[in-house]
Amino acid sequence: MSRVKPTDSDVLFGRGSAISSHPGNVRFRSIVESHKPEFRSADRMGKRPIAQKIVNAIHREPTNGRFLMEDPEAPESEASDAINLRSWVIVDNTKAINKTMHRLREKDPQDKRKGGMASSARGASLTGSTVESISPQSPAAKNEILRTKGSLVLRRIGQKAAAPIAPVEGSPDAREEDSLFRDMFEGGDSTYMNRTTSDASRDAPSKKNGAGSNSNTDGDALALLMHLKNSGTAGSADASDDEKLEINLRAWIQDNMPCDGCSSKMMRPYTAKALPIAVKLAELFEHSDGKSSLPQSCEEVTVHFISSNVANVSMPNGLSRSINVVSNEGERLAHMGRLLYELFLGIPPPLLSGRVGALVDGLSLKSHSNAIHKPRKVTSRMRNSSSSCLETGGVNSQATSHLEMSGLPYSLCSFLRNLLDCSSGDFRTDESYQSFKDARFDLNLMKDDPDVFLEDVQVTKGGLELKMRDKIYGRAELVSEIEQCLEDNIKRGVLVSGSAGVGKTTLLTSVMLNAAARSGSYFFQTKFEQSKNANPLANVASVFDCLCRSFLEDASERQLQAVADELTSALGVHVALILNIVPGLSKILPFTSTEISSAQCVDVARTVAYSFCKLLKIVCAHSAPIILMFDDIQWADANSMAIISELILDASEDCNTFFVCLYRSDDICKDSLFSGWINRLEETCPVQPIKIDNLTPFCVNEMVSETLQTFPRITRPLSSILFAKSRGNPLFLRQLFDSLRQQGFIHIRFSPPKWEWDIDKIVDIEIPTSIMTLIIAELGTLPLPLQNSLRIISCLGSNIKCVPTFDIISRSIGIDMTDSMKELAHRGFVILEKGMMRFIHDKVQESA
Repeated sequence: MSRVKPTDSDVLFGRGSAISSHPGNVRFRSIVESHKPEFRSADRMGKRPIAQKIVNAIHREPTNGRFLMEDPEAPESEASDAINLRSWVIVDNTKAINKTMHRLREKDPQDKRKGGMASSARGASLTGSTVESISPQSPAAKNEILRTKGSLVLRRIGQKAAAPIAPVEGSPDAREEDSLFRDMFEGGDSTYMNRTTSDASRDAPSKKNGAGSNSNTDGDALALLMHLKNSGTAGSADASDDEKLEINLRAWIQDNMPCDGCSSKMMRPYTAKALPIAVKLAELFEHSDGKSSLPQSCEEVTVHFISSNVANVSMPNGLSRSINVVSNEGERLAHMGRLLYELFLGIPPPLLSGRVGALVDGLSLKSHSNAIHKPRKVTSRMRNSSSSCLETGGVNSQATSHLEMSGLPYSLCSFLRNLLDCSSGDFRTDESYQSFKDARFDLNLMKDDPDVFLEDVQVTKGGLELKMRDKIYGRAELVSEIEQCLEDNIKRGVLVSGSAGVGKTTLLTSVMLNAAARSGSYFFQTKFEQSKNANPLANVASVFDCLCRSFLEDASERQLQAVADELTSALGVHVALILNIVPGLSKILPFTSTEISSAQCVDVARTVAYSFCKLLKIVCAHSAPIILMFDDIQWADANSMAIISELILDASEDCNTFFVCLYRSDDICKDSLFSGWINRLEETCPVQPIKIDNLTPFCVNEMVSETLQTFPRITRPLSSILFAKSRGNPLFLRQLFDSLRQQGFIHIRFSPPKWEWDIDKIVDIEIPTSIMTLIIAELGTLPLPLQNSLRIISCLGSNIKCVPTFDIISRSIGIDMTDSMKELAHRGFVILEKGMMRFIHDKVQESA
């Protein structure tokens, strides 16, 4: 190693005050401290790139900073206390990164000193012409008036007793809070009151200021509360204290319900705000029994907010009374439906004695989304009428009309109808609810996934298509297991198996892309094909070629030179061999000859495998983490399998590389060469075997429910049949869905749009026993030009460049291949993206 003289930009390895105070080391510690928060929040794959970024920052110093260490081979006579008199050598990139990561892991000195000390609560200093400063309250203070305006009183309930610490005047926190409260109250009659009130004074109405004060309701308090939450400020309270608010549900409805005419567009925001309250109401009913008191109307319900979120609903003491007619489950479900009817429509349901089902069953929801409805305020007459009707049951035509003209989505109207129908006894419909658990589950679906379960089915210009969501179903545990392997310092990869069509490629590609995005890693994948064995190393070479080209774009001149020097030193004359296989490497080694004689390479296979291992290890030491994915390795040749196993075996903790190998378990024999290779790989390499099975009936129902935009309890009978016919195979299920749609067994009902199906006919149809047979049968229904186009394309491979391939084929056979591929993509056989065409699955290619 050649000796160098340190400069003020260099980082020196070693101990002592002289090294610690060296300008380069001081600069290095400053950079490290600024990156510690990012380092601590990053996952394992994301930590090394942060250290690499710091090393690059040192290298980019005006004088090209370096990492230096004392020469271990220097004679003792050269040892000196003076830095400039010592012998120094340049540290390689790997040691520099490891040193940086060690520094990043160190705890801050102030954190060590603060060990177990409790932090004080932070307060807020409020200034301004219309805002009074709030001083800390005594520990006994439980309710503090934050703001009074007319009859409105907004309270902070159950405030913690810790005394707040006001920020220093002129600090960013103080300036931000001053600006916040000036914006909120400037020009108004609002004041902050620094006092604790008794129950009597709190409940007493405030003095009205002017004629306009009567319009101030609890909705103003909620708006203020939301403003406080969004601004991240809570007055004088500790930042961890949440603002609490209690509002009567009837008052909330009157405050939030649109009053100037309700179309579906105007009702959408109100519905979104009302659904969390509906969920809490369902929980209240679910946890009650037949002897419990239940609210008669929304006026007897109190909604509890924490910040702007619904925390709970309750009945104030002394308002509710026992209701004997709701002792059984069906009556209680219908009773909940009446309260929810009032919540979403703004008026109680007009009921009369008689059978509920006779009127609800005939409920027509035609053209409800375009109707106009003006909700009415509840008068005492309405309230008395509603109260008497609740006890007798029955729904009249006026309730039907209100639902038709409510502007609510069809799914919510259907939900209310099925709840009201629960009191019909033996005459109730099949879709009426059987339990509060099912009702609450459906409410949560509408609240959490409104695009699927709340909004009406959308019809586009091209018609109505049955499209499955771009979502991975039933794989949460597998995703967690794979991510744990990524975080594990011992595991160097995963070995994933499963039958054709279970979604191995989709799942692993999604997980690895997300991991690469989080950590800034490189992600490269290749897929072996059964029909392509002419060039045995083509797949492995393509991965390394992409790696070299990506590294060339991102690396600095110093990193490129370091990789070139280390490769030349490690491989010698054999570097020419790897240059012939990986063309992209020639950009990193531009002046290296590609000629090599047979006498210089005794065992070509072992030399190539060794060269790939060295190339990966050297590049990885100077780059971001690398993820390599080899798909369908059951079709790989013996040389490629040997190289892959050598790469995994050679990978150490310093080599931040992760390997993903996928293969079909149903396409290999126990005594085959590949089976033996898999067994040896599991025994000798640090990889985690993972098996992917077919979907469970629950996951199939989830997929069917979301595809048909219908509640899972309604699609469950259909899903059971589809599971039995597809055995839960995702690819089989998707192809079966498309087939049933094309045959009309699954169809759309318009006005409003809703998916329906003929379950009796679906039970009777004969389904092929294999995916291949089903796909071939579907291909047979295509027009002859599309069949010919697909047959030709299938001979060219699984991934094809659209230009100029399609133009050449079109001129040769007289078929517009571009239009044909667009139609095949529309039918779900191929995917067109980024100028490339690929089959939806290689089973489609095989079938074609």
